[in-house]
Amino acid sequence: MLYSPVLVVGGIGLYGARDITLGLTEYLKRADKVFLEVYTSVAPSFSEDLIKDMFGVEPVLLTRRDLEERGGEPVLRAAETGLAVFVTLGHPLMATTHRMLVVEARRRGIDVVILPAPSVFDGVVSATGLHVYKFGRIATLVYPQPEYGFYPLSTYEALLDDLRRGLHTLLLLDLKVEEGVYMDVPDAARVLLELEEKAGGGVVRGELLIIGVARATAPDGVVAAVRLREVGEVEWGPPPHSIIIPGLLHESEMEYLSIVWGVEREVLDSWNSIVRNEFMYTRDT
Repeated sequence: MLYSPVLVVGGIGLYGARDITLGLTEYLKRADKVFLEVYTSVAPSFSEDLIKDMFGVEPVLLTRRDLEERGGEPVLRAAETGLAVFVTLGHPLMATTHRMLVVEARRRGIDVVILPAPSVFDGVVSATGLHVYKFGRIATLVYPQPEYGFYPLSTYEALLDDLRRGLHTLLLLDLKVEEGVYMDVPDAARVLLELEEKAGGGVVRGELLIIGVARATAPDGVVAAVRLREVGEVEWGPPPHSIIIPGLLHESEMEYLSIVWGVEREVLDSWNSIVRNEFMYTRDT
């Protein structure tokens, strides 16, 4: 049974209208004002007109400044006087700024309902068949800024730590919709090689196994498990892209990748041997 919260924070999911839940649909139909944030992600079948076409309401398009500098004030003001619905691609609380919007609403005494939708993590697990409990940290791989002396070495360190424990690492790739920045799998491979030059941990090399996922769960989605030196041979297509550096693969994970995506078993067995013998048994001296 529906009740009347003042602020609904909802996710649209990974693809488009397909992933909008019935619960969110009911609130969108009743909303006094709808706010849309699309600068943190991209969905293959989503356009800004979708909300208007489906629900007859013109959403207010939010910028990064609206949420990060103004603290979501337009959303909060609307929620103080009526039913406001804030929607974003993917899962609504994957972004820290969205969590802060919820916190500030509760601080002001505004009732909040959160309606989740598939996140990028759900998408890559569904696409690859990897075990959820075998993942370590989720990290973001961004472009280095040599002019400022910035290299995302914390991402490299997270990867190395996961490999030492035999865990998979999901790397979210740099994506800034407002600036037209969409890191793809080949770009990610180049950035990882740059980080290897800086960190020198012996992780990133031609034999590094990369599971690339493009447009997870979309009809034209791509999953390929290839060695780093081979990523340029795959037609990845448009964004969004993510990569997974697997740890020690379980037999059932290798079976899934082999049967569903045609990955050669020799490639997977070889990587398991590298992880087991070169990373999991390595100790700092």
